[in-house]
Amino acid sequence: MKQRFSVAHWGFAFSVLMFGLCMFLFVPVTTHYATTVLLIIKAQPPEVSYVVMNRSGLFSDPDISPLLVTGGTTTSYKAVAQLKDPNGYSDIVAMEMVLYRAGVTGGSFCLSNPENCYRSSMREGTCASVSTSAQAGVLTCTFDLAYWADATIGERTSYGDDFWQLAIQLHDTAGETYINEQYTNEVDSLLQLRFPEFINYGALERGASSPEGSKISVENIGNVDADVQVRISDLICTVGTIPVQAQRMDVEQGSFAEMTARDTSLELSLEPTRYTRIVLPARTTDQPSTDDLYWSIQVPESGVSGTCEGGGILTGI
Repeated sequence: MKQRFSVAHWGFAFSVLMFGLCMFLFVPVTTHYATTVLLIIKAQPPEVSYVVMNRSGLFSDPDISPLLVTGGTTTSYKAVAQLKDPNGYSDIVAMEMVLYRAGVTGGSFCLSNPENCYRSSMREGTCASVSTSAQAGVLTCTFDLAYWADATIGERTSYGDDFWQLAIQLHDTAGETYINEQYTNEVDSLLQLRFPEFINYGALERGASSPEGSKISVENIGNVDADVQVRISDLICTVGTIPVQAQRMDVEQGSFAEMTARDTSLELSLEPTRYTRIVLPARTTDQPSTDDLYWSIQVPESGVSGTCEGGGILTGI
């Protein structure tokens, strides 16, 4: 028996068909994308944990402050720094230190100058680096401080408001430069003059005076300006004594009588006497700071003979 579809049946079938079609149209389509995860680990700068400056270059020895200079020569100091680099100690490819007076032009980039700027580096062979672990090490640099390095303490210094600073410059494989300037120090004043060991008047007759005076050269071997203080004794001869007052000192040559007539000369004395006619500034160039002094004597007309000798103390003041 044939079945007939009524309108109702056809309506139901159409509804089912439309629902299936809608379900097909709204089924989501899944698309896959490749994703890259990126993380940049920033390089950490090296660190300076401890610095000491002394003569030995040992951490066990105390820091020297103020730094002392030695008259007429250099004084060697070693700056020792403990370093750490989280990226590995081998990441530090260049190291140097600069010891400089803080007020100098250019700061830690100053030009080398015995007065105020000293540079020391691995490249120059004046620094040495030793690794103590994968991430740490010790850097030691040597500085030969000249006797005329600028003093920052003392009454005569021109830089009493200044100080000396140590810059530790570290360069890593990334081309970055790290500068540590935490360490500071002072350079003490040195007031010192260099005199010859002998003042030789030569051979003179009784009643005579050295015609041009005996010249001596005085050199400032300290790091501040200096005057001269003189203390001279009598001359004891084989026979007799020549009193100290028979000697004079001047900045110009001349006989005893000529010096006596000038107000620039000084009558010598058993008591320390400051002679302000000569001022020796601290050395500032490659040339030493020197000046000349002339000495003259008036030999008594009688009562003395033979060889005459005396002593004296000449100092910077």
